[in-house]
Amino acid sequence: MSLNDDIAADIASGHVFYDIDSGFAENATTASGENVPVIFDFEYLESDTGELAIGSRAPRCSIRSTDQPAIGGTLTIRSVLFSITHAEPNGDGESYLYLQKVLS
Repeated sequence: MSLNDDIAADIASGHVFYDIDSGFAENATTASGENVPVIFDFEYLESDTGELAIGSRAPRCSIRSTDQPAIGGTLTIRSVLFSITHAEPNGDGESYLYLQKVLS
């Protein structure tokens, strides 16, 4: 079995990466109230144009493709409501969901 096959098998079965207790994941709640494990990333991006540095936060999460809610749906992560703007499957059974904070 190749390394990619091992990774895909781990992701599909929920081992290691998406284990809430001993892995990297945390619970997210879908609009329907279902809890799904995600790996949340609130990355800070900065671009220096030479005269001006521009920075922003880019929230996203990794999720098993089988658990992925619909684009335009919502996820609550760390008590913050996010809208799912788009998804990017990685080909190994998981997707990156790009998020936008919902302002109330």
